Amino acid sequence: MRIAGVLVAAMTVTLGAYPAYATGPTEVTAAAETAPNWDDDAGGNANADDPAIWVDPEHPERSVVLGTLKNGGLTVFDLTGQEVQRFATPPAPEPGQEPGRFNNVDIVDNLAIVTDRGRDQLRAYAVKAGRLTDVTSAKAPLVFSKDTAEVQDQRTAYGLAATKIKGQPVVAVTRRGEPRVGFFRLVPDGNGKLTYRAVGQVDLPSSFKLSNGSNWSPCEEPGDRPQLEGMVFDRTTNDLYAAQEDVGKHLSADAEGLTIAYDRGVRTLYASSQGDSTFAVYRMDGRRLVYRAGFEVVDGRAADGVQHSDGAAVTTQPLGPRFPHGLFAVHDGENTPGDGDREGTNFKLVRLEKLP
Repeated sequence: MRIAGVLVAAMTVTLGAYPAYATGPTEVTAAAETAPNWDDDAGGNANADDPAIWVDPEHPERSVVLGTLKNGGLTVFDLTGQEVQRFATPPAPEPGQEPGRFNNVDIVDNLAIVTDRGRDQLRAYAVKAGRLTDVTSAKAPLVFSKDTAEVQDQRTAYGLAATKIKGQPVVAVTRRGEPRVGFFRLVPDGNGKLTYRAVGQVDLPSSFKLSNGSNWSPCEEPGDRPQLEGMVFDRTTNDLYAAQEDVGKHLSADAEGLTIAYDRGVRTLYASSQGDSTFAVYRMDGRRLVYRAGFEVVDGRAADGVQHSDGAAVTTQPLGPRFPHGLFAVHDGENTPGDGDREGTNFKLVRLEKLP
């Protein structure tokens, strides 16, 4: 289906009862990692989720990686994994309402766009020389909710992907607990800040027909419908690839982060298979996805392995001596070593040439 000039393609091949890999996934290790984040009051309720890579066009070795931390805000770190900036989430607009909760992030035109699922808004940050400046308009509207009362139900802005269409930045946003994708154009607000306007939406399937003729709905919670989170635009076609969390071939639910590598005319899509802590690799043949391999990030000398990953981001741009062939940045849902009962998460940085 085409909405606002975008072809939406969902990864919706039903999960089968078969092993994803005949001989097991390839094992790779990370070259660096960030400090742990702790999802408790002492740690600022920081829970890592989704990364994005900003490439410095003049000094690629000074590129930075952004990562959402849910209630912990937005972190910015260099290619050694050291944090260089952090932005807090906005407070609740009124007592008893939800505060900000940053979920996904993507970059377009030196702008970092973040979904604030707590307040059902998008936030915008200008990126220059690896430093971010908040340029979110005070007039930024609610993304899906009719009013602040509906925001409290938390069927709010969730997954996000960004691109340019006809020279204008556009973002796709999924709705939590729904199979809905909304499309928004980023526009100036007249006061030197950025806001956004809705330009269309599409609802993807809520149920799937099985080989025995029955229908199956992959909902886990009563009242919920299949939701999407991981998304990526193919910048060569403006096609949008979206992962319905409990649906996908060679993926173990949840199907999560999607990212595309571009290398000399070859496009490769990486998808996070959260349920078995692996990643599926697909060669993109036109609009057809051809499964190639699987891999997992395991313990190494520089960092521990990756478990239950949400988001991922990739670039084939050489980023200096640390990442001479490109970078694969990924969320780790179980960073080790832990700290007693505290839940630790972070981000791992993998040299692209390590991937199959």
